[in-house]
Amino acid sequence: MAAKKTKTTSRKKATRKTQTAKTATPKKENPGKPTGRRRVKKESASADDPQRLQTKVSKKVLDSAFSLAKSAGARKIFLYAEAFDDLDVLTQRKTDREVILISRDPELGKKLSRKRGPIKRIVTVAPVSLGRMGQIKMALVNALVAGAISQDELVVFVSGPSTPGSLDTIVLLDVTREFEMFAFDANPLLDKLSSPLVFQELLKIAVEIAHLGREGKPVGTIFVIGDHENVLRLSRQMIINPFKGYPDESCSIFKTEIQDTLREFAALDGAIVVRDDGVVVSAGRLLSITALKGSVPRGLGSRHAASAGITESTSAIAITVSETDGCVRIFKGGRVLTKIE
Repeated sequence: MAAKKTKTTSRKKATRKTQTAKTATPKKENPGKPTGRRRVKKESASADDPQRLQTKVSKKVLDSAFSLAKSAGARKIFLYAEAFDDLDVLTQRKTDREVILISRDPELGKKLSRKRGPIKRIVTVAPVSLGRMGQIKMALVNALVAGAISQDELVVFVSGPSTPGSLDTIVLLDVTREFEMFAFDANPLLDKLSSPLVFQELLKIAVEIAHLGREGKPVGTIFVIGDHENVLRLSRQMIINPFKGYPDESCSIFKTEIQDTLREFAALDGAIVVRDDGVVVSAGRLLSITALKGSVPRGLGSRHAASAGITESTSAIAITVSETDGCVRIFKGGRVLTKIE
């Protein structure tokens, strides 16, 4: 009797184990339909994609810039084009704000579709990598001389590294109050220039020289623009003038070969004198007059003193490249108008 009970009990235990095993067997998945778990993994992989995340953040930054401009009453928004990877989205945006694109690509205007939307102007800057404040200063100086903005405007600047989809900085600027950038009234800047393009082109060349140097070594030089007769009277030739005897059309700064020549001659001692119409008059010129003591910021040498002196004694503008710190400074009326790092 006891043996029968033992057999019955063993059978019951075996039956329970079989039922438990059946219950624990997972249900087969349909290969045609992804499970929720797989979908979550896919979405999380998408969220972790750095490029997509950067683009998403850039669009948020741009939206915030438009909101800030509207709240502050700023009519113009500067956008560093190299840091934004979807300009087509911008051209389709409906807004009453004006967008000024800052680009290192002189062909950008041709690449954009005819329908530009809020993009009203494209300002070309030197094809070198600049810091955030360098981008802002370069853009605002170019915009001022081009007449794109006035000195009493409030503007918004959106920038970032020179990588597509990397907008990360918004700056609200009151140009009038920005004494760090504009030490005095900037309106006389173009009084003696027949074309703003001359100033813009020379500024671009100066920034390239400051950034690249020559054969890997830093270079310092001075470009003196305008009032060339008085500048020549207050200076003397240190070397044989390499531009003497050539027709005006062969010495224009808008010619590619002359731009290359200026980069080479920047390594020579002395200043490069340019007429207000963009014709190079002389290179290797020693400026005989220097600024009064105390009118040049401390730490700046004879090159900057000469730039301050010549702009104080004439109506010329001087763009100076520092060999020491690699900064570009613009002189007018004996003072530094702005510094571009």
